[in-house]
Amino acid sequence: MKHILFVCIIAASTWVTEDIKGQWSPVNNPRPSVQILASFGSNLYATSSNVYRSTDDGDSWTTSNGPRGTGVYALAQVDTLLFAGVDAGGVNRSTDHGDTWSAVNNGLKGSKYMYTWWLGVSGKIIFAFSQFGGAVRSLNFGDSWMVSTGLPQ
Repeated sequence: MKHILFVCIIAASTWVTEDIKGQWSPVNNPRPSVQILASFGSNLYATSSNVYRSTDDGDSWTTSNGPRGTGVYALAQVDTLLFAGVDAGGVNRSTDHGDTWSAVNNGLKGSKYMYTWWLGVSGKIIFAFSQFGGAVRSLNFGDSWMVSTGLPQ
């Protein structure tokens, strides 16, 4: 009886494995070095030195006009606004699903906050974490930033 059960388990796992492999297919990769892959609504986003958007489940990708910096390392969305954390470019915001970007760095003092590598969202509050400056937060959709205290630099 144990042998029959073992054979059934092996047969079932082979069937499940074959079914899972059939669900994956290659996409037209926007760049060879993708940093972030995110889904907001019906759009897919991939980042490297720019932000790329797919509206057809990864079959094709369009390049955005910005954000400016040496690399895009973070993405976040609040309502219909898209935010990008940029290496040497601070925080950039898009109001048109990533087609165009503008820097929103009011309150990010000095170059230590310009290396924004992580973004987080809690409700409508946006948190940005820089490599050298620690944490900042925005209560007004990125229009201005305040330094958060209590975290190590």
